[in-house]
Amino acid sequence: MFRLASSRTAMVLATTASRYSCRAASSSATITGSIGRDRFWTGNDSSSDDVFTRSSSSDAAPPSGDGAFEKVAFLGTGKMAQAIIHPLINKGLQPAHKVSIFDVSINQMKAVQEKHNDIQLAQSIPDLIKDADLLICAVKPQNINEGLFQEFRKTPISEDATFLSVIAGVPLNAYFGTGYKKIVRTMPNTPAMIGRGMTVWCCTENITVNERDLIQKVLGCLGKAVRKVYY
Repeated sequence: MFRLASSRTAMVLATTASRYSCRAASSSATITGSIGRDRFWTGNDSSSDDVFTRSSSSDAAPPSGDGAFEKVAFLGTGKMAQAIIHPLINKGLQPAHKVSIFDVSINQMKAVQEKHNDIQLAQSIPDLIKDADLLICAVKPQNINEGLFQEFRKTPISEDATFLSVIAGVPLNAYFGTGYKKIVRTMPNTPAMIGRGMTVWCCTENITVNERDLIQKVLGCLGKAVRKVYY
């Protein structure tokens, strides 16, 4: 009995110590885990964002000037997309005239436009992504297929353009066929639809520190956002 109790006590102490060591910015431990089938690491590397010390929310101050991006494109205008669109515009992170949307439902697009008169309605997927430096993909998982990727490849995609997915259950490497070199995968939870969520995200290594900061601000529209480093 004494040995069993001692074992349990040791486990509790070890768990508590582990939690505190993860939160410590000076910790030298490397933490590994996964988002679905994606793998990531966070560690004591000043060039990476420690998930326990770096986060953003919709309360973050918007950038000055005429928006964070030249053009933000939304493929899909469902609840999750609108959860980003409305605060993105209303909080001044991106002006409506520099936001483009496309959906197979014209009525859905018009409903969004009724709230933001200057938002741009694209006529097709190639029209949507043309000159966009950020594409936010918010379609259903079953629509992620080669047919969709062929639509992407109908127009030139800038080397600096970023593809950001808010689709559940689709790993980051599934988007390699899109033609985008810079890819972000996110896993927002249900409260994100009302701006009270916790979004974990990972990205390809070629996304710069400045670009990661902008992505943090965009995902802050959904609530809190934390980054884990994909590998």
